[in-house]
Amino acid sequence: MYKRMIVAALSAAAFSFVLIAGQAQALTRKECNDEWSSLSESKKAAAKNKTAFVKDCMAKDDAKGAKAEKKEKAEKKEKAEKAEKQEKAEKKEKAEKKEKAEKKEKAERKSSVGGPGQHATEAEAKRTCPSDNVVWLNTRSGIYHFAGTADYGKTKQGAYMCQQEANRAGRAAKDEKQPSKK
Repeated sequence: MYKRMIVAALSAAAFSFVLIAGQAQALTRKECNDEWSSLSESKKAAAKNKTAFVKDCMAKDDAKGAKAEKKEKAEKKEKAEKAEKQEKAEKKEKAEKKEKAEKKEKAERKSSVGGPGQHATEAEAKRTCPSDNVVWLNTRSGIYHFAGTADYGKTKQGAYMCQQEANRAGRAAKDEKQPSKK
């Protein structure tokens, strides 16, 4: 997050510098007239007339400004692409860490499953008790949680079980209501 803030601050500073530098280079009609006055007679003769010279002088400067503007836009776009690429990489890394943590948690759950009537997945438990509610038993505390509650399938140690078997192994959480039988 700090990297993005630093990149944004540097981008703003660079943009301001380029903008100020671009403004300082702009030639006005007066400056082009002064340049005409400073030319030697041979160069004045080669430049057709004063009006055409001033017009060309200001147009050349506009072309320089356009080039600078294009360069500035390209740099801005490049910085934005870099920032976007970095943000995507950070999101990907965060997602990978989350996935790794979920896999680790699932493996821990599987390792804590092993008692009678305990199942590693909700689907396994539903197959063994189609007419009973499936609950999540926290094997460490002996408290079980109903489907749809915050702790259902979330504690570090636990297993899916049929509610009747879970009653023998522990008790229901006090603040949870039992859903209707299936």
